[in-house]
Amino acid sequence: MRNSSILLTFLLCGMVASVNAQGQFDLLQIPSLQSDLADKSIVTSIHRSQDKIMAVGERGHILAWTDRNNWQQQSVPVSLMLTDVTSLEDGTRFAVGHDSVILKSAPHSDTWQKIFDGNQLTQLKIAFIQQKIATLQEQVDVLTDEDEIEELEYTIEDLEFNLEDAKLELEDGPNKPLLSIAVSNNKQLFAVGAYGTLLTSTDLGSTWQLIDDQVDNPEQFHLNAIVTGDNGFMYIVGESGLGFSSQDNGQSWDAMELPYDGSLFGIATKQNTLVAYGLQGNFMLSRDNGLSWEAANIGSSASLLGGVIADDMTVSLVGHGGMIVRFKVSDITNLSLHQHPSNAAFSSVLVGDNSLVLAGQFGMTTWLVK
Repeated sequence: MRNSSILLTFLLCGMVASVNAQGQFDLLQIPSLQSDLADKSIVTSIHRSQDKIMAVGERGHILAWTDRNNWQQQSVPVSLMLTDVTSLEDGTRFAVGHDSVILKSAPHSDTWQKIFDGNQLTQLKIAFIQQKIATLQEQVDVLTDEDEIEELEYTIEDLEFNLEDAKLELEDGPNKPLLSIAVSNNKQLFAVGAYGTLLTSTDLGSTWQLIDDQVDNPEQFHLNAIVTGDNGFMYIVGESGLGFSSQDNGQSWDAMELPYDGSLFGIATKQNTLVAYGLQGNFMLSRDNGLSWEAANIGSSASLLGGVIADDMTVSLVGHGGMIVRFKVSDITNLSLHQHPSNAAFSSVLVGDNSLVLAGQFGMTTWLVK
């Protein structure tokens, strides 16, 4: 799963493209092209905002479901793969994607602005590492125990390697995707991504802070998804069975003891109930905000990439090969398995009227609930 960021490069006719130091197109500087096939292209995430559905996907595509019952492509300043989208109560929207891009759109607008990207993230990481090195060096200077000094010096050496890597990235250009974004109950923004990246903004995206060290992730495993629950709860899941929960709107984070050590791609929440899902058909359920878990498997090798819990506490999970899995929270052993006729890989799902809205490999489609 590591180093899995998708690179999208394509020729643009009739446009002057920005080129980076390696002679490649800089997709951070190229606006997304309008296309009649945008709603049939790869869609990575769909989100319901005030009874409207937003979708994001490849080539910087952002689409909104209109009152005329069709998808309208919006104006986006980048051509990168976008991975997630969320919104505030007032309709302000945020999207994240590859090269650590973060986009923002005002309520009722069909135009987006770039407010952050991987170049800024690299600067934040350099400052973050330099501060950690300085702090550890101060500790070394006052220690007398040789074993403690040696241990800290090894840590400093590792950080210095990381610092050199960050400085090279500053020269070569960004390459780390952000994978998920959420807004807390008190309107603080959080974005997570590759190599343990955790960002936050307290001013609606005007400035961002790197807070990787607020979660216990020394191996810098990918953080694949972040969601907001009720009453100040937030949750993160990621690579190698990694999971964290917060009870104070993301001000502090505690590790969750999840019963699976493979990659988890998402987590759905409703009331006190959580469903995390990931590789090889594995999923798990908690009825107490992540304190305890019950593990299960769908009996298939299909990985699960998207999920939602409906108001009646029916869970719908989707994934590779057109897989659709449904069950009640009260009984995770009674699974209803279906395969969409398209056999598409589905990455996201919403509950509609007697149907599911599915997004993935071939864009958006609906599936009547059976």
